[in-house]
Amino acid sequence: MSGTTNNLSDINRLAAEDANAFVEACEQRYNTMLGNIAETIPHDDEIMIVMLAGPSSAGKTTTANKLMSRFAEKGKAARRVSLDDFYLEEQRAPLSENGVPDFETVYALDLPLIEKTVRNILSTGESELPLFDFKTHRRGVNPQRLSLKNGDVVIFEGLHALNPVITDMFSQKSLFKLYVSVSTRIYDDEGEVVLSKRDIRLIRRTVRDHKHRSSPVADTFDIWSSVISGENKYLFPFEDRADVKLNSYFPYEPCVIRDEAICVLKELPENSVHYNKCESLIHNLEKFVALPQSLMPRDSLLREFSGS
Repeated sequence: MSGTTNNLSDINRLAAEDANAFVEACEQRYNTMLGNIAETIPHDDEIMIVMLAGPSSAGKTTTANKLMSRFAEKGKAARRVSLDDFYLEEQRAPLSENGVPDFETVYALDLPLIEKTVRNILSTGESELPLFDFKTHRRGVNPQRLSLKNGDVVIFEGLHALNPVITDMFSQKSLFKLYVSVSTRIYDDEGEVVLSKRDIRLIRRTVRDHKHRSSPVADTFDIWSSVISGENKYLFPFEDRADVKLNSYFPYEPCVIRDEAICVLKELPENSVHYNKCESLIHNLEKFVALPQSLMPRDSLLREFSGS
């Protein structure tokens, strides 16, 4: 039960009774699902392309890295390729209705380069991989070189990885489509939502941006609506195209991220238009039993969204 529970009282009870066992059960659930996915992906003599998509702060990067480790255990090389590296340079990016570059749309990616790269990988096992510098919004001058052999795997990870504009370029037998997201809400005993799926992702992103990207809380809240808008337009309509869906919900997460998240959220100025939402998140996080972040395994997906 501890692996899937979504009730506030149950979470707090499990955290208080045996925190280590609670954490272990939650992590085991995710790792078991990941192992099952690795077994589901065809292991033949052809290079396989895994298209891994999911919304912001779903845990795509860690999921991709863990899948790579699973393949390595089976003697197969695996590489993660971020679709973000295929962004068009700012002067070539499509414009939004407001006349500013729109980096949420799939057409902000260099689609011909994606097609060329994937076709090279499938036909020869080799390709150059671009690098995108988000500080300058320009492509790096020293692309990476990818070299694989039959049976190896390339994981293309990004918001648009399930978009048919990309996936329909290639034979479907060479693709395995995976969708990862937080797919569970947390309720109280009266059936009221304590933390929605988007709340959990917003808290993750706020802490991650603050701790790892030196981004003020206000900036994360300011762009959140555009992030959600982009997901509604360019991701959620295609999630059912996935061969497998992975739920990156961890019931113990609010307990271990609680204190750090509250500390970060309290940095939002009181005059912010997002202040009420921020206060609501703080109020609901305070309902959870606090657990130390040291309980998180070093390779936990949640480490992607904590300051530790």
